[in-house]
Amino acid sequence: RPRTNDATHDFGTSSKRWRNAYLSGSVYLGGTGSANALDDYEEGTYTISVTSGSGQTLNGNSSFITGAYTKIGRMVHAQGFFRPTSWDSTPAGDLYVSLPFSSNNMTQEAERSAVSVWIKNTTVNIGEWVGTTINGYSYFIIYRGDVTSNTASSTLLGSGDDIHFSVQYTT
Repeated sequence: RPRTNDATHDFGTSSKRWRNAYLSGSVYLGGTGSANALDDYEEGTYTISVTSGSGQTLNGNSSFITGAYTKIGRMVHAQGFFRPTSWDSTPAGDLYVSLPFSSNNMTQEAERSAVSVWIKNTTVNIGEWVGTTINGYSYFIIYRGDVTSNTASSTLLGSGDDIHFSVQYTT
């Protein structure tokens, strides 16, 4: 028979836990609306690709081209390490680094996320590298920037300039 008391019972206790839960629908946290539904969870890896704004590919050492991600609902955390070997031809423009999912496309660029980027072994100062996701695309852009402007970064990178990154964004 159905319970008539709302929000008065627990599902297990700290010492009497359930082992597994197999559900055919969503879990709702804090309410019953669609915004409260936890309907997606995924962990995985993906192969990182790096290209220039003019379409050249930055080839990578096959032992160091894997990114990892966790996706909970529409929130994605991705991180990775890419070790370049060479460009397939002379690059130009910005540097595009792949993500496992496309970012959300919201109004007034509300979907944009800053990317934490560290490029090791380069002649450019560490603090000059900045990254941002772009609405609706499955990559982020790395710029060489300072307090007043940013410039294209693809010509500044090559063999030995390891790219480390971490980003949280919505999809």
